[in-house]
Amino acid sequence: MRSQRTARAWRLKVFALTLGTALLAGFVPMPVTAQVAAPVDCPEVMPVSDVVGGMMATGYTVSKGTTPEQFGAEILGVLPDGVAPGRDMIIVETSGEAIDKAGGIWFGMSGSPVYAPDGRLIGAIAFGLSYGPSAIGGITPAEDMVKLYDYPGASDPAAKAAASVDKVALTDRMVSRIARATGTAERGVGKSLVRLKTPLSVSGITRGFKLAKKIFKAQGVRVVPHSGSSASTAAATSATPTAAGNFAAALSYGDVTFAGIGTTTMVCGDQALAFGHPFFWEGSTSIGANAATALTVVDDPLFGAYKLATVDAGTFGTVDQDRLSGIRTIMGATPDTVGVVSDVANLDTGVRRPDGRTDVVGQRNVPFLTFYHLFSNIDSVFDEIGGGSSALTWRVSGTREDGRAWQFERSNKFISGYDISFGSLFELQGNLTALKRNGFEKVAFSGIDVDVEVEETIRKYTVGTVVVSRNGGRFKKVKRLAVRRGDRLDFRIHLRASDGAPKRIVEHTVRIPNNARRDGSVRIGGPSFDDEAYHCLIHPWHGFCKDNDVNSFGALIKSLEQSPKNTDLTTLLSIGRRSAGSAGRDMTRLSKVVGGSKRIRLNLGGSGGHGEGSVQAQG
Repeated sequence: MRSQRTARAWRLKVFALTLGTALLAGFVPMPVTAQVAAPVDCPEVMPVSDVVGGMMATGYTVSKGTTPEQFGAEILGVLPDGVAPGRDMIIVETSGEAIDKAGGIWFGMSGSPVYAPDGRLIGAIAFGLSYGPSAIGGITPAEDMVKLYDYPGASDPAAKAAASVDKVALTDRMVSRIARATGTAERGVGKSLVRLKTPLSVSGITRGFKLAKKIFKAQGVRVVPHSGSSASTAAATSATPTAAGNFAAALSYGDVTFAGIGTTTMVCGDQALAFGHPFFWEGSTSIGANAATALTVVDDPLFGAYKLATVDAGTFGTVDQDRLSGIRTIMGATPDTVGVVSDVANLDTGVRRPDGRTDVVGQRNVPFLTFYHLFSNIDSVFDEIGGGSSALTWRVSGTREDGRAWQFERSNKFISGYDISFGSLFELQGNLTALKRNGFEKVAFSGIDVDVEVEETIRKYTVGTVVVSRNGGRFKKVKRLAVRRGDRLDFRIHLRASDGAPKRIVEHTVRIPNNARRDGSVRIGGPSFDDEAYHCLIHPWHGFCKDNDVNSFGALIKSLEQSPKNTDLTTLLSIGRRSAGSAGRDMTRLSKVVGGSKRIRLNLGGSGGHGEGSVQAQG
């Protein structure tokens, strides 16, 4: 619960600031060079109206270890409504040894506090020039940040409306000021400031950073992923954040620890503010709050320097607000997590990891972090990047909107000629996403348990020769067949095994409906040959997938559990573009994944076949 003392203290400070501003009305401060000796956890706030160009300020941040170091900051001016309506941005030129060494402001400085000569907090570094590394930055005013102390748990529509703000245009006048201050031609300054990217510390994966970057970008989050250390939620820590110290906003703990790295701006009572900009911009949220240790600032002259940091063990609180002007942490409250556990075995080497575990914070990121947990564990146990086969069983539990428990279980087999770790996981991730976005009711995950067996051998049946008999006649290969209503079609499907196993012949039967009015076709193969059915398996919330019998969350679970598997050899009769129903479908579940497909076109109303010939392949 938010501390009443924190809110009361801030109301007293706002009163003092208002009184001081009234007494000093008409006074124009001159540039001064006094410095704040050390970061202040809960300072008074300088209103934006008191900020003037030429003011010499002092900032603090961490470039290595955990001890904040000082940097200089000259105020260049204020951009009214620069961030959003009613939200100004303060433009600053930074200086100092760490700034010079990194070539300018680095990713991970977000939240670094900047103080006026009298000790009041001006705001937090949060923006940088869009064209590349620079000492020029944008400050989120502390006057806006401290409003987070009084935020309730409900979503704020005004902040949501501003969620698209990622780039702030500079006025021509401000471009000129920056050019004069830096000795740069105006054309070299750039026309905008952008929100600083968030360094993303990721443990447990040796690859997949590019995919992670794309996933976060799709959610409006600009990150710089890098290898980091794992952290555990086994116990809360007695440590507390400090102003200008490293701050880690953790999305998960354990085998795969994902955490955004930034800086704590201020700490008042049992609350702390950080970043100076949003993380996911989701309003009320639940994200782990941890300390971090900076290893170094990586100098990247092309894309911008970033802080390389590891997440410290122990959680000191929960980020409960993710807003336009920063994130808020309630200290002492550990976040709720969803346990993702796995048992992964390599059938070739005998290597097994039965106790894989990642604890995902909150509900938002369960699908993609489950993907990364398994991706990491399969990579570790398979110990190579290459093709192979896998067998997965996943069990998912959770609670429904009315509090009732639900469970879902499914198994399937997968093959890949290139990367079996990667190729084994899309259906599971799709299932989790479908359950989360079901469209019927709000549900929550409680736990996910996955068993995996993986091997190098690709175990696959490929559909080969297909022969067909009409109404008990001679079997023959055709690419077109004349049929009549009510005809019975018998198929002999020859399967070739990729692992040296004997060939197999499977017999299927379908029947032409008595009410058929159009030509059709028969397709024989694995479930993936039916593009629409497979798409709806992975993306069941899409509009054209709603015309089935899924009309409730319970029906969705049943549909997912009973969906075709990769080992299903299916013969499907279609009349026109529609399935012919149960009489037009036959299926055999095999021991290997089915690959390839064949198609035979049907001409309704004729008699006899269209001669011997090769069956036309599709897919």
